[in-house]
Amino acid sequence: NWLYLAEGRAPDQFRWGLIYTPAMVLAVFTGGRGGAYGVALAVAAGNWLLAGPAVWFCLRRSPVRASDLLQVVARPTAASAVAALAVLTFRPWLTRGHLEPIALALGAVGFAMVYVVSWTVLPGGIGEATRVGRMIRAAAAHESRPSQTKP
Repeated sequence: NWLYLAEGRAPDQFRWGLIYTPAMVLAVFTGGRGGAYGVALAVAAGNWLLAGPAVWFCLRRSPVRASDLLQVVARPTAASAVAALAVLTFRPWLTRGHLEPIALALGAVGFAMVYVVSWTVLPGGIGEATRVGRMIRAAAAHESRPSQTKP
């Protein structure tokens, strides 16, 4: 969506929506037999199956290459996979004797902690974390400055 917006390609985004929306409606109806869990599973599967075609459709008229996209998403994807595996591994411990909201909170905190550590220890992670920190500080400094506009 951001790439369509940045490149001014709303018509292409609309065309993709004509493919994506009916597929998701079909997923919801198909998964509906299994209740909320079935719908969630069907929508997740639909999104997973459409991810490749969505990227292809978006990049086919863009100067952005698939390798550019992969370079940007590699670290977060790897860190997410490691964090998800950790949470799934410790899920029995997280849910044992805890109410569901507490188990969910423990899982979310655990995921976040493992994600940050994984993201940082991947090759080049410290330099990347430093760069992100600088960007956050610069954005915060920009937001804290008074507006220079005249009435």
